[in-house]
Amino acid sequence: MFSNKNFRKIFISLLIFSFFLLIAVTVFASWSNGISWYDYLRYSGSLSAEERRYLEDHPIRLASDITAPPISYFDEEKGSYDGLIVDYMNALSIELESSIEISMYPFYDLVEALRAGKVDAVDMFPSASRAAEFDLTLPMYKLKTLLIYPSGIEGSFRTNLAGKKIVVPKGDLANEFVAGLYAGTDLDPPELITVNSTHAVFETLLEGGAQIGIGDEAVIYSFWKEFDEVSGGKYRLETLYEKDVVFGIKKGNPLLLSILNKGILQLKRKEILDKAQQKWFGLSQSIQGEKPPVDLIVAGVIGIIIISIASYLWNYSLKQRVEETTADLLSMQSNLRQIMDHLGTALIICDEDGLIVESNTTTSRLLDQPKAVYLGAHYRSFEPLRALLSSAWEEEESTGKVEHRGKKFSVTKRLFFQEQQWRNLFIIEDIGERELLEERLRQESKMIAIGQLSAGFAHEIRNPLGIIRNGLFLLKKKEQGSIIDLMEESMNRINSLISHMLDISRVNHDEMRSTDVVDLIDSLLLLYESPIKSLGIEVDFHCSQIRQWPFYVESLKTIFLNLLDNSIDALEKVDRKRILKINCASDERGYSFMIHDNGVGIPADSIEYIFHPFYTSKPENSGTGLGLYVAYNEAKNLGGDLRVESVDGEGTRFILKIEKRQ
Repeated sequence: MFSNKNFRKIFISLLIFSFFLLIAVTVFASWSNGISWYDYLRYSGSLSAEERRYLEDHPIRLASDITAPPISYFDEEKGSYDGLIVDYMNALSIELESSIEISMYPFYDLVEALRAGKVDAVDMFPSASRAAEFDLTLPMYKLKTLLIYPSGIEGSFRTNLAGKKIVVPKGDLANEFVAGLYAGTDLDPPELITVNSTHAVFETLLEGGAQIGIGDEAVIYSFWKEFDEVSGGKYRLETLYEKDVVFGIKKGNPLLLSILNKGILQLKRKEILDKAQQKWFGLSQSIQGEKPPVDLIVAGVIGIIIISIASYLWNYSLKQRVEETTADLLSMQSNLRQIMDHLGTALIICDEDGLIVESNTTTSRLLDQPKAVYLGAHYRSFEPLRALLSSAWEEEESTGKVEHRGKKFSVTKRLFFQEQQWRNLFIIEDIGERELLEERLRQESKMIAIGQLSAGFAHEIRNPLGIIRNGLFLLKKKEQGSIIDLMEESMNRINSLISHMLDISRVNHDEMRSTDVVDLIDSLLLLYESPIKSLGIEVDFHCSQIRQWPFYVESLKTIFLNLLDNSIDALEKVDRKRILKINCASDERGYSFMIHDNGVGIPADSIEYIFHPFYTSKPENSGTGLGLYVAYNEAKNLGGDLRVESVDGEGTRFILKIEKRQ
């Protein structure tokens, strides 16, 4: 369907499509998981052999803030560490297929433990200073940090906090964040008071040691109900910032960083954190941020890319098909034009007004004019066309013969609809040579028939000649009696036979004339009298009462000669009683003839070929295969139809129908 060039174009387009689709899917997946597409591709694989050996030799030690329930804390009833991060670390252990040691410290001591190498990784908020000191993993989840402040404070962040006392957990990122708010401003920065835990933040606020507190949202909500009751609903909450939570590890350990990142990415794909969140926070949305709100936008962009590229490929494919179909049509048009131009038949298309809109080169030869001269002109402007087409123009559709300048032409008119209007197609064929060939073929067929009849004809002449000779002998003895009458009858018979033979052999200059059909068929049967008698053929001939019919007599003779010859030949090959039936009838539509014999019949597989030229079932040198072909074509020339019905071994019926002419 496609050429090599087109195939290469489509292949390249598919490669481009696949490339952009891969990028789109990767970007979507990376954004959905809150990481860059580069990190997504980098850490999507499984652990390498080197990383697995590292885990075998170095069990990972993870630590978290012991003062941050329900994220991480020590459960005194269970006597073990518990919380969201503990469940997360256990899931990470399963994912990495390696044991993980979990420990907890107050956050400030937690960072110090990491610096001292007591632990391998701790969970923390990322910052510029921390990124400079530690290697940070992919984000695990997002967490909000909230302000706890009295309801009466109004104004912007900076003016609200400026000059006030703020209590913050020691080592918390909020220390850096608040300090950064006032860097480069004229406002007085707040006074930061650090305590060991978020619980201590609430205690400081209740004691009046600070006006505003800061803590992580999940931890604040674990103490908020009790604090709100004790404070009398004096305080309200407001988001200070929302940031990713990551693992921080000491720099210089790329294997551990890669291992943790691969494990974190796999847990994101399995949505482990969502399940843990439902356990610890119910329907809280505080850590759902790992799926950014741009998911729908990204999905839409990917959809648009896919649809656009698919549309391009579809349009490209359609374009190729249209181009190929157009090329095929142009090629077909060119081939048809070549065929039309090399036909010996003139083809002319005229519009409803008679203006010539198209033609072939044979028309140019007929008019002896270049195509540019007559295209767009009226056909009557050219004498040959005026003579040839005028009669056919008045008819809707017609086929007829026209003589012009001593030549015979067949002119056919057909109507067709094109470009919202009717067109007239004229087919002009010089049939002079064809008619000459047909006449030669008919004459040859007659001569063949005469040759086949000659033996019987000679026998028929010999009998009356014998009678005449005997009559002459008797005349010499003067015993005349009825001898003279018998001699006269014999002479008439010879004369009749010779006349019929001459009629058949005469070159056809056929004209329609009223004909006694019974006399015509009787005269033809007379020619076959010898084989009919010698074979004992019973002839059953019936014709309607009206015997004078208008016909082209010579053509009708040719048809009957060949049909009779065929029937007698078929009867010769059977041993049963031989019967030849001939019927003729007429009605308001036309004339019909039936010639039926009970001879050998025609095999079913030969029926369709018997009217073909040179087809014969007779032995070599016994038949030409032209007889039925000539009969069939003569029937067509008379405006009739010749058909055959036959049963192999039982007989054959030829039916000739000729329409009445006005």
